Amino acid sequence: MATSTTRTTSLADESKCEFIVVWETAMTDSAKYADILLPDLFRFEQVSQIGTGGDNAYMISGQPCTTPKFERKTLYDALTLIADKMGVKEQFTEGKTQEEWIKELYEKTREKDTELPTYDEAMEMGVYTRKNPKGATIAFEAFRNDPAANPLDTPTGKIEIYSETLAGIASTWELGEEDLISPIPVYTHGFTETDVPTDEFPLRCSGFHYRGRTHSSWGGIELLKEVNPQEAWINPADAKGEAQHQAGRQDPREERVRRNRDPGESHAARGSRHGVHLAGRMARRRHVRRSRRQGRLHQHADDASSVSVG
Repeated sequence: MATSTTRTTSLADESKCEFIVVWETAMTDSAKYADILLPDLFRFEQVSQIGTGGDNAYMISGQPCTTPKFERKTLYDALTLIADKMGVKEQFTEGKTQEEWIKELYEKTREKDTELPTYDEAMEMGVYTRKNPKGATIAFEAFRNDPAANPLDTPTGKIEIYSETLAGIASTWELGEEDLISPIPVYTHGFTETDVPTDEFPLRCSGFHYRGRTHSSWGGIELLKEVNPQEAWINPADAKGEAQHQAGRQDPREERVRRNRDPGESHAARGSRHGVHLAGRMARRRHVRRSRRQGRLHQHADDASSVSVG
């Protein structure tokens, strides 16, 4: 899975990523970069089970509350169709539907944990919860109870505030000017970022989760974008030009927010979509090849005309 940085780098140079396949539930910005775009369904449109552990573990089981619209289908059904075209449908599905696979794998889990409800019971319950019988998980419990008998996997066998291992690395490795290896916990801005304003970049910028979306999910819905426009919040003392105009709007909420921004800081919500409008790379290449081919044909026609006229 690519990170946002590697995605940006790869998309900036098409030689690094010649073919893109996207599986999506909606027409997101990522989907618009796809050479091949394949469908999927939201969780509430298909049979599903999700679970998590911890001191207050839960499992959610559900049947679809609506039917798939248009040509949308589950990831499993889409892969089944692809497997069928490749002549390996039976090997892929083993004769089972998506729900039959879910039920079979769930029952195998029940063989290891007999306290779990049956599949049908879980579907009827919807939400199954289980609390830690001990009440809470205690980190390094055995070490805390008897440090001598249960040492940690450190040179001293203890929790180390100062690490001689890291100190040795720091003193022997050849580090870059901004590289830092510290034997004690310290704050560092990292290898590629800085929190120290410069003449070129005078503002420190941070992101946050916005009320109008979760990451970029639902970020393309026009009604939500109208109510929750993408904005950069800045202290009026730092605002210039258009920013000064924006900072001067008489909106009590925005004015309150701006007063809470310290000079030298700006803030913008995470996950905004940039509204990309393009076909997939392969489609663009086909268009380029077609245009070049048509250009050559036109050139041949012109050459033929000039020969016949001559």
